[in-house]
Amino acid sequence: MKTFICTLLACIVFTIAKAQNTNDIADSLRYGRRGMVQDTNIIGGIIGIYYKGATNYYAYGYTAKDKAKKTENTTLFEIGSNTKVFTALLLAEEMGKGRVDSKTYIDKYVPVNSGISNKVRLIDLVTHTSGLPTLHDSASMAEITQKDSLCPYCAVDDKYILSVVKKTDRLEDYGNFNYSNYGFALLGHILTQMNHSNYEQLIKKNIFAPLHMNNSYVTMDTNDVRMATGYKDGERQPYIMLTGLAPAGIIKSDIRDMLSFVKYEMGVQHSTLDGAMQLSQQLHYKSPTVNVGLGWLNTVEYGDTIYVMRGDTYGFSSLMAFDRQQDLGVVILLNSESPNVTQHAFSYIMREIAGNDAKYASKFERPAIKLDSEILERYSGDYKISDNLMLSVSAEQNKLYIQLTGQGKYPAEAVSDNVFVERRAKAEFEFVKDKEGHYSKLILRQNGMEIPALKAN
Repeated sequence: MKTFICTLLACIVFTIAKAQNTNDIADSLRYGRRGMVQDTNIIGGIIGIYYKGATNYYAYGYTAKDKAKKTENTTLFEIGSNTKVFTALLLAEEMGKGRVDSKTYIDKYVPVNSGISNKVRLIDLVTHTSGLPTLHDSASMAEITQKDSLCPYCAVDDKYILSVVKKTDRLEDYGNFNYSNYGFALLGHILTQMNHSNYEQLIKKNIFAPLHMNNSYVTMDTNDVRMATGYKDGERQPYIMLTGLAPAGIIKSDIRDMLSFVKYEMGVQHSTLDGAMQLSQQLHYKSPTVNVGLGWLNTVEYGDTIYVMRGDTYGFSSLMAFDRQQDLGVVILLNSESPNVTQHAFSYIMREIAGNDAKYASKFERPAIKLDSEILERYSGDYKISDNLMLSVSAEQNKLYIQLTGQGKYPAEAVSDNVFVERRAKAEFEFVKDKEGHYSKLILRQNGMEIPALKAN
């Protein structure tokens, strides 16, 4: 299983947006100049978009490289770590019934090493802040690969899950976000033991049945004609096989069930799980880089609150997200391990819909003003966002130009003495003084995000 990583470049994209309907957006994603048709690694996929009362599915490509069967609404995909949202929903349901307190220490349910006794709570598992091993770091992978080189994750059964918490005598960076497959595996184990059941039975009874998700599975025959074949870089990949790690990434589903699930989460459709879903969307961890509910990750784009989760396996990539302010729900399923494609596709959808919303666009309609070259020169220099990402600012012929590493140079218009905008990309740049009165910091605001960059010496 892969981890969920939202790259900075997915959030900072200088591009020209054009308002479109969902059909045009989907056509651009599939057949545009940089669409799926141009990517030889994308074998097939399908995009589901719910927007302002209308639900549409847009398929592309084939279920396998032999091109014998086209991708369609009934095609099944591995959804990887999107499974975690379903596992978290099981916990939220238990919390809503008053059967469990999320702040209860895990010691109540499983034997732990004395070194971490009364330190890790259920809420820490579901927010990736427990400090326990992740099971996707190099040390863990080396250990489980030694147990089973052909199917490493098969070695991670319930016995192994319990052995980890028994031998772990210290927590790494407890309280801070560190994406953890192990945390969800342990949570799933606890939930199944509480209910004297197994993970598949819990998911079927408590989630799939009440939400009428009749085409979603924990275990199934992968020879089923509906099941897509997974690929990476054009090469066929094995289906993921999980036992103890099932709660972190085992579910297979089709676009109809997945988009229907998103609509339940949005409140467009209603079920007995409404209360649990609302509980799962509440934020339980906040930081400058990531906000976490129960399973869902939370961000702000174009001034809207976005709930998003992504999953990748050996040969599949998927993403589900929703924006209540725009009445927008999105699911992207690929039978190719291509996480950048799912992330960039969703970013494009958001730019075309939320980025062109009048409420957001009006921010960039402020009139431009002229500034003397002496003022513009104050801002010239390189501003560091990260080790590999820099904003270069230059004053040329009474204009200010801004260039992000690896992208073109764009002119920015002044709307005040220290605030500039690039209207086409809907990006704002604010230059900030330090205590000595020097402009030593730049704040980039785009897609609703605020990203600081310090001026390099």
